[in-house]
Amino acid sequence: MVINHKRPNPVNLGLIILVSILAILVAIYIFQIADQVTLPADILIWSESDFVNDVLKHRVGYPLYTEQSNNESFIYTPGAPWLTYQLARLVGNGNSIAEFRLMQVRFTLLAVLLAVFCSYRLIHISGAASGHRNLKYWGAYGLPFLFLLATNPLTNPFVHNLHNDGLGLMISIFAYWLILEYMTSRKSWVVVVMAILPGIGYMVKQSLAVWAVLFMIYLYFIQEPRSLRRIMVFGLFVFGGVGLAVIIGYALWGEPYFYWTFTVLWEHPRSVLRSFQHLLDAWLYFAIGIIAGYVLLRGKRFQNLFWAWFIWLALFMIETQTSGVAWMMNHMGPASVIAGIWFIPAV
Repeated sequence: MVINHKRPNPVNLGLIILVSILAILVAIYIFQIADQVTLPADILIWSESDFVNDVLKHRVGYPLYTEQSNNESFIYTPGAPWLTYQLARLVGNGNSIAEFRLMQVRFTLLAVLLAVFCSYRLIHISGAASGHRNLKYWGAYGLPFLFLLATNPLTNPFVHNLHNDGLGLMISIFAYWLILEYMTSRKSWVVVVMAILPGIGYMVKQSLAVWAVLFMIYLYFIQEPRSLRRIMVFGLFVFGGVGLAVIIGYALWGEPYFYWTFTVLWEHPRSVLRSFQHLLDAWLYFAIGIIAGYVLLRGKRFQNLFWAWFIWLALFMIETQTSGVAWMMNHMGPASVIAGIWFIPAV
């Protein structure tokens, strides 16, 4: 009798162990937030009452933004409360605060799935897949790894709360997926969606309009031959979309809309020192993005991948700078997840 012993693969064994550990950490996170998500009161963080207040205003037709003296308006644009309410109505729970929170969790899960697709795209673009027959193990590693990044308590602490961050994270990861999609396909429909997305993002959170600038930078340097005229035409459309969103807000709510969504945020004190402190506190997410760049941006891959990696770096720096308006670091959430997107193919 001959027994055929296969030689064990230490890489696969190591990944299985790592995936098991990550799965346990995901389970712990779900256990920790379960009671918070199902809490039938809007009291978990500062934004929850304002979020629910906007939902109630949507329901009764009351103006979302009113005079400063009323002190009853949210400082964010209304996309997240509106979409949350509409989706909750579709599933028959338009009156449930717990359902509103579950919607934020679903937005975050969609962001994680998009991040996994982005990471797989980078694996194939960079050639990291060569020599690895069992990419399913890397997929099993990437999903919980990116989920933990998307829900980490340092830079993504509010994605299960009534806040704009869950939907904002999903839009940012989708924006990055468009960058990787255009890198490989050069399809015109991707550019069309790029032109539309920053305006939609602005309606969810003002800072998401930054993708208009990031898309312009990327398209200018990635296209051959480079054309300033073509990028100016794109800029006209993309900033036109953001401008249209602003005009719609003003048409609906008048001067109070500008006050709550622009003036309040603009007059909020900023601290360069605080931004630098946040960079030090969130050093791990910055480091894994830099390490991934060092590993992947070598040889012929540099020309193909550099500008996509540069967009992550620019986004991280912008989010770090804007985080100086507060003590929380949730501004840095999307760039932290994108760093993980790069880290997986680098590993």
